[in-house]
Amino acid sequence: MNGRREEYTYISLPLSIRLRKEHFDFLSSWRMPKLTHLELSNFIPYERLCCENVTRLSIRLTAIREQLDVQDLRVLFESMPRIQSLSITFGVDEPFDLVVRDGVRYDNDGPALPNLAHLNLEVEAMTPDDTINHFVALLNLQSLTHLSLSFFWDDRNCMEPAFEKWIGALTPCQYPMDKMPPTFARLEIFSLKTDGVRGSHRLFKQIFMSMPNVHVVSLNITYDADIFIDKEWVEGGALSQLRTLRIEVLQISPSSSPLSPRCLDALYKMKDCEQFKTLEFRISLHRNLRIEKKELQSLMRDKL
Repeated sequence: MNGRREEYTYISLPLSIRLRKEHFDFLSSWRMPKLTHLELSNFIPYERLCCENVTRLSIRLTAIREQLDVQDLRVLFESMPRIQSLSITFGVDEPFDLVVRDGVRYDNDGPALPNLAHLNLEVEAMTPDDTINHFVALLNLQSLTHLSLSFFWDDRNCMEPAFEKWIGALTPCQYPMDKMPPTFARLEIFSLKTDGVRGSHRLFKQIFMSMPNVHVVSLNITYDADIFIDKEWVEGGALSQLRTLRIEVLQISPSSSPLSPRCLDALYKMKDCEQFKTLEFRISLHRNLRIEKKELQSLMRDKL
């Protein structure tokens, strides 16, 4: 604590993301030099706000009727160059409106938040992967040190292909790793929460290969998640700096479990992961895990 009282403002406009001109003129006339935290709910200003000292921004865009304009989002970000932490929720059915003015595609002008270190991204319903593509084009992902991803669905039949597209938008394939810097080169803390999706071995590999320096990983996954940390990942540069792995297993089945030691074989058998110190499991439903627990204890010893 530095002894200063931080100002906090919450703006919620549920009916439309756009204000009438006279209302926005009134809002833009405010001078908020001491404002450090700002929340916006279903509202994106189309001109700059006078709050250039904001360091933490939260935006929620869900169940809105209008198509989002990527330029409006860029203008908002560029009006707050000191932002270090961004929390954003997308729950939209339409992609961004990529307005071309004077031949310029605004989402490709380079990063709009040069000091961003923490990103909390939540994606709901059938948000198009194109929306995520153009959003991340506004950011410098290689500068992030903390990343939290949460994905939620209404239609279970569509969740697997949607998850694959969203992950593809966030972590494009970059093989071999020595030819281009990984997407999240400086990332130290990572968390992933999915709502019932299994994923695939290829997608989880794509995720972890993009963050070679991660120290702490927290996963909230289903009992049948298709994740297997194998030798190829580690040899490719993934998880070599991992210190703590936390796994919360949901919807656990008596006949299936991701707790099998073979799924973690590469972590405790290879010298590349000497930084790895802690493994935590959290299981939401009770069942007899004595055999798996005994096997893990014998393999992980004091790390478990």
